[in-house]
Amino acid sequence: MSDQQSPPMACADPNCEVAARLRDLQRALDEACVVVWTDAAGVITEVNDHFCRLSGYGRDELIGRTHAQVNSGLHPKALFQDMWGTISGGKVWRGELCNRRKDGSLYWTHTVIVPFLDAAGRPDRYLAIRRDITERKRAEDELARAVRRLEDVNDQLAGEQARLIQAEKLSSVALLAGGVAHEINNPLGGVMACVHALRHDKVPEGRRATYFDTVVDGLERIRSIVSALTRYAQPAPPSSGAVYPSDLFDEVLEVIGPTVKQRRLSVLRQPGDAPPVDGDHGQLVHALVSVTLNALDASPARGTVSFEAVADGDLVGLRVSDQGPGIAADIVDRVCDPFFSTKAEGEGTGLGLSVVLGVVRAHGGRLQFGHGPGGGAAVTLWLPAWRSGAGRG
Repeated sequence: MSDQQSPPMACADPNCEVAARLRDLQRALDEACVVVWTDAAGVITEVNDHFCRLSGYGRDELIGRTHAQVNSGLHPKALFQDMWGTISGGKVWRGELCNRRKDGSLYWTHTVIVPFLDAAGRPDRYLAIRRDITERKRAEDELARAVRRLEDVNDQLAGEQARLIQAEKLSSVALLAGGVAHEINNPLGGVMACVHALRHDKVPEGRRATYFDTVVDGLERIRSIVSALTRYAQPAPPSSGAVYPSDLFDEVLEVIGPTVKQRRLSVLRQPGDAPPVDGDHGQLVHALVSVTLNALDASPARGTVSFEAVADGDLVGLRVSDQGPGIAADIVDRVCDPFFSTKAEGEGTGLGLSVVLGVVRAHGGRLQFGHGPGGGAAVTLWLPAWRSGAGRG
């Protein structure tokens, strides 16, 4: 007989091999999952070690009882009614359940309950296989809380942006006031002269209608100027829709028109057929007014400010150019910083381009600085083009 040990002989009985495989599977299952057998009434008849470790109960505290032993009390009765309706009908039930350990702490499991049927087709026992998902649920809860916090912060930022926009609007109104006053005084003087003449009966009968028409025209001009400024200054909730560049430029011109005349400048509308942008009309008007006021301030006497809309793929550029000195290379990276300004102290808030940048980014766009055709500055608001049936998300 050899001193060398012989290898163990393989079991020739197929049943022996199947049993060994089943033991291996059971061991793997015990390591990974809770396994519980119950009778047709839901009374526990067998549990594995994993259930004891997870729940904190010993076998003698679980066998002979129902799962009410570990019920957390967090789920509505309707959930268990649905569960029993499913498995008692011979179907598999799947779901997530929160249970309570012996020490009172909670844990979550993904549960699969499989009914086993007797010869008559009625369930006579059930096998529940549960996988611990407590850490996943905790991570989901943390993620949900983080999302809620981000939503709160986003709401606060949106509110702060709205307040900044409104503050900058009011600052712009102050800058526009001189031009508005000058523009109103012209028709107002004519209206007062006509009213004075009519009141003192100094107008021949044949010309009275002309005087009344002059009064009406003057008052309508004043109403139009005040209305444009009021619309611009008043706060409005943000919205999203198709906004046409031509409509934006029209409203900007209506707001800044008196200032343009007072400063003896001119505005040139470049031809173009750019598509509408996806945005908030009021916020974009405000952004363009802020940029245009900067262009007016930078323009020389008798200078020209140009409006242009250009398309580039899925973007539309709203460009405002002037004939001023341009933006120096050493400050171009700082012009959008809050409170940065090249103007004299007391002129403006230093928030104009910072707010413009915020509006453009909120629309999913970008702000570009370059040189105008006359060597001055060109500021372009690049915004997503409107796509029918798809607004900003």
